[in-house]
Amino acid sequence: MISVTVFLIREFAIASSAFRQPFYVFIFIFTVSFNIAVSISAVAYSGLLSADGEVVFYLIVLRYYTLVVGAWNTAVCFNRVTAIVFPLKYSKMWTRTSTSFLIFAFLAYPFAFQIPFLLNDCWFSMLTKSCVEYQVLHMYIVAVSVIVNALLGMFLIIIALGIARYNGKMASQALEIKLILQTLATSIMLLCVGVTKMISMQKFYEGNMSLHQLLALIGSIFLALYSHVVIGGLFLAR
Repeated sequence: MISVTVFLIREFAIASSAFRQPFYVFIFIFTVSFNIAVSISAVAYSGLLSADGEVVFYLIVLRYYTLVVGAWNTAVCFNRVTAIVFPLKYSKMWTRTSTSFLIFAFLAYPFAFQIPFLLNDCWFSMLTKSCVEYQVLHMYIVAVSVIVNALLGMFLIIIALGIARYNGKMASQALEIKLILQTLATSIMLLCVGVTKMISMQKFYEGNMSLHQLLALIGSIFLALYSHVVIGGLFLAR
């Protein structure tokens, strides 16, 4: 992921580079978010925090990053929608100002989403049963949010493709197939993240701790696959 970040920085510095467009700016911001999340999460294993604090700190970073992934997926889908439906107006719609605003929105969204939870006394603790249940509930709601973002992304791109086909604006069949595969790949993977996390939290409430832990691990693996495989696929398929 760091290599993609460095590559894009170099390309952005070249005035004539084909990578100087909003789509690749979104990919760049995502890779930066990923690198920061990985670096910060390392604190959880540094020994600087208590055992309880290490677990909670890791969950806070994981929740924020998961919410960023969901919002980012929707932002990319929206970008692709405008490229399909308004190909001639795309460059005018995606100015530096509008792109910056959307980037700010999907980075700020996780903070705004978690504010109500941060007001709870258990926001940085798992010492009591009620605090553990609070942390599980928080992750459950995050999982639902991710599922909604995935479904919204799929809905947006399908509607856009339908409108573009109806209006005869599709540049080629190959482009249509490429866009479908791009969006389905990201959104399906995002659905896998959200669904496994949500079911994992449900199993916690049912008392099936072994399945809860297994599904939570699978959800994290899906999230890692999204970050590496899907983003790489989007980057290469454009």
